[in-house]
Amino acid sequence: EHNDALRTDELVESKAIPREMFSGAKYETALRFRESAALGMAVSLSVFAAYRATGRPPQTAQEVLSVLADRNLLPPGVTAEGHSLRSASSRVRLNYKASPLSFEVVSLPLDENSGPALLFQFPLPTSGANSIMYFQNLQGDTLPAPFCNAEQLTTAGWKISHWRTDDLALDGSSIADFREQNEWIKSVVPANK
Repeated sequence: EHNDALRTDELVESKAIPREMFSGAKYETALRFRESAALGMAVSLSVFAAYRATGRPPQTAQEVLSVLADRNLLPPGVTAEGHSLRSASSRVRLNYKASPLSFEVVSLPLDENSGPALLFQFPLPTSGANSIMYFQNLQGDTLPAPFCNAEQLTTAGWKISHWRTDDLALDGSSIADFREQNEWIKSVVPANK
């Protein structure tokens, strides 16, 4: 609350360990949201690149995962483990169909306190202007069958959610604010040695 109350030299002298600056279910969910969106973009790019090179899209999710690994397109922190993906905060399932081209990214939290399970369908379902529709479920152990429609998902306990892209406009002002906050964090928290 008081920026001047915590000085770097006091922190170093006391050898106090600062608590995680960003933590909690909302923060973990935001990380998993970002991973899922990045994975969705990577899958799209790899499928289109494979189609352009060979004249046909990959036929299975395993082929897509192989292309992602070969082209180094997995999002930072996401690793392939056989037929699935994993990160520090989630297990990820990829459902894929070559015809008609569609896929789903399902992000499951590693523990129940890390927020809801997330499900993204591509192509993105029709939604309002400046909004991306996705689904969430607080009972992460309730996985739907692949490629359910919105009605089937809501019947299975998944909630329709919308990420409004205009909630966080990434214009020059927002980016400057992020940089300023980043510099402040660097000035307050000592660098690990």
